[in-house]
Amino acid sequence: MLERVRATVCIWQYETKGRICAIRGTIVVWSLSIVYTIYVILSALADTDTFGQPMGVVYLTSKYNATIILYTYYLILFIATITTICDFVIYRINKTFKKRNKTSFTYSLSANYQLNENLLAMRFILPLDASYALFFGLYLISVAVLRIYRDKLGDVNYISFYCLATMLPLLHSFITLFIYICFLKRIQRRKILKNKSIGSDRTVIF
Repeated sequence: MLERVRATVCIWQYETKGRICAIRGTIVVWSLSIVYTIYVILSALADTDTFGQPMGVVYLTSKYNATIILYTYYLILFIATITTICDFVIYRINKTFKKRNKTSFTYSLSANYQLNENLLAMRFILPLDASYALFFGLYLISVAVLRIYRDKLGDVNYISFYCLATMLPLLHSFITLFIYICFLKRIQRRKILKNKSIGSDRTVIF
């Protein structure tokens, strides 16, 4: 999303800016993910009581990191929601820029190409971010409701419903696969139409 923001703001100089910003952003995200993973593992290992119980190795949740993990989930949901809203705003801005570029006296071919790239990328990214925010939010809400009524449900029903709730984020994976397939089909359709137009032009010329 941040890369599309940069591509929208610097639309006339985007191609000359290089890839340094994308590389820096990737390094920062990877570093934060690695540090967070190491912290969760070490904090889980420090809690010998919880870590020694069944499923402790799988969930890596202990008394030392439970609060941090919970707040991290809410932070991820907040970031996903803000990202979805920003994606929609960026998409609308690029559509407005494209209309202005077509009617402007200072038409720029490179700017029009970058606008098309931005719109294509946002059509692909926006549904993914929206579905992730939706299903991850539903997962957190359902888990919170289950914890409130845990005593009334009993251990067996609680575990069964909790396992069902953990399936909600997996629906995002199915939507991601569906969007990828549609995206690839759209690219192939464009290539076929482009090749047909090139073939017809050659026929007219020769």
